[in-house]
Amino acid sequence: MAGASVSAGAGERLLEALVRTAQQASPAELPTVLERYAEAMGMGRAVVYLADLQQRLLLPLVEGEPDLEVDASR
Repeated sequence: MAGASVSAGAGERLLEALVRTAQQASPAELPTVLERYAEAMGMGRAVVYLADLQQRLLLPLVEGEPDLEVDASR
């Protein structure tokens, strides 16, 4: 469904559903939840990143994605 057009109303409903679902999900479930809703909204792939304690790196919650430097993520 990536690249599909989603109306503003449908997109808003999907975003509200994403927020509700994410609030109930465990941290390990967040990448799957986000990816499912991003695809449904026609946005393609989405990745969840967390900042390290020193706030220098963004670390992906899923394997296979690169670490990103915080300063390079603008």
